[in-house]
Amino acid sequence: MNPPEERRSRTLATVVAASAAAALSHVRQGGIVTGLFLLPIVVITIVGVAMRGYSDPVFTVGFLDEQGGAEARALREALADEPTVRIRDYRDVAPMHAAVYRGRLHAGVVVPPDWTGAGDLEIHATAAGVGAIVVRAIAEARLARAVDPEATRVVPSRVHDGSREGSPPIGFQYTAPSNVVLFLMVSGLVSCTGVLFMRQQGIARRLVATPARTGELLMLVLVGPAQLMLGQATFLIVSTALAFQVPWGDPIAVVAITLALIAVALSLTLLMSTVFRTPQQAFSLAPLISIAVGMLGGCMWPLTIVPAWLRDLGHLFPTAWAMDGYLALVFEQAGWRDVLPEVAVLLVMAAVLGTVGAMRFRARLAD
Repeated sequence: MNPPEERRSRTLATVVAASAAAALSHVRQGGIVTGLFLLPIVVITIVGVAMRGYSDPVFTVGFLDEQGGAEARALREALADEPTVRIRDYRDVAPMHAAVYRGRLHAGVVVPPDWTGAGDLEIHATAAGVGAIVVRAIAEARLARAVDPEATRVVPSRVHDGSREGSPPIGFQYTAPSNVVLFLMVSGLVSCTGVLFMRQQGIARRLVATPARTGELLMLVLVGPAQLMLGQATFLIVSTALAFQVPWGDPIAVVAITLALIAVALSLTLLMSTVFRTPQQAFSLAPLISIAVGMLGGCMWPLTIVPAWLRDLGHLFPTAWAMDGYLALVFEQAGWRDVLPEVAVLLVMAAVLGTVGAMRFRARLAD
């Protein structure tokens, strides 16, 4: 066997051994693995049911018409035409305000006597919950149409290039992709604990002392997390499609975005294994970092309801790009060509983070 063939054979043996060891480790750590697989399903179910993720109206809006004219009637009809809104009429502002305060209404719209279709309206809404924010966005879009009949009839859903529009992302169709993105980030950050345990127990120093190349060492530590993330993403996508009828769309595009997101998560595994010093530090900080990045990236609420500067800030993180891609597939029936920009950005982020991690990796193993 010549040297190149011998190296390939040794690399293959390393990957197979690492894969088997990782599978055994996942079986032994059943609690952690079960949490990464089942906890997202629990979150999707609770949030989706809370937002009535099926086809029923989601938001109840009070409507008080003090004008009694054609403009007010047109506005009411436009709001009632929104499939996610149920209208409840009021004759007095006091009970409507109380209903909003007590949570019986998501928002209340008051049309003043002198309203001509172009002026301001009084909208009662609490700051608690996503519902009030979405209702406010719907009302503003309907007001824009009342002023300009040629305006769009849907609430804009801004993607990073501002070129797409659609209904507000709500229900299971929103919570399913958001939890796929969020929990893959959690897996990526938590998986670095395997490398930290190796360093803590002295195994890493013995590995560095072997003739194994850096590439072989990288495969040794990344095969296990890659298996876990592939299984996790497949389980979440398939189970939400079957249980909640989430229309994930073009399979090729779904696979492309998911693999690009997993590449980012693996690069985080590699990088953070050189940043954290102990497994305990990783376990305590990884969930907090994941939640923060998820919030900025639109995993907790749609980026369409936040200020423009916050949307731009969110797109400094891979979560926002992954959410853009998934939501385009789920809500807009986009094809694989449409999500190539998101996939490309994710791969570039993975390459940058992975390169930095790889440059620091071997030296950190020897610590």
